[in-house]
Amino acid sequence: MRVFLRLTATSFCLLAVATGFSQTIRSRGGFTLPPPPEAQAVPVTDDYFGTKIVDNYRWLEDEKSDATQAFINQENEYTDRYFHQDRIYSQIPDQLGALMDVTETGIPKERNGNFFFMRRLAGEEQYSIYVRHGWTGKDERLLDPAVISRDPNTSIALDDVSRDGSLF
Repeated sequence: MRVFLRLTATSFCLLAVATGFSQTIRSRGGFTLPPPPEAQAVPVTDDYFGTKIVDNYRWLEDEKSDATQAFINQENEYTDRYFHQDRIYSQIPDQLGALMDVTETGIPKERNGNFFFMRRLAGEEQYSIYVRHGWTGKDERLLDPAVISRDPNTSIALDDVSRDGSLF
């Protein structure tokens, strides 16, 4: 009986502490937030050859449903509240911009001793198609979407290259 009372008292204390912490979130920066939006658990059970799997959040997979959109909007509002209270919020675009504005190169396709690949140089909006003649050759830009159109949304892709490397 005494063990049962201890377990009950311990459980009650843990529940009280957890409830107290779930009411507000305090940051080291000195601001507080209410608890984040809670996703409603709607259990859906699948039976895979006798093994039952419960998915409580399947409803979130339908991105066009009103319930999912409402939850996403609540999450975005909560995130905005956090960022607008944080002192580093104004630094984020500058720091992310510097991290994102780098040259990126795709995986090359070797055809007849030439290496064809996609590359986006730092400061460019879209990838271009390049070729390198031989392992140590110089990179040559073959197709640049900025030359094709002034629309910054115009993009190209390198799906495949002929075996002899004459067509891409």
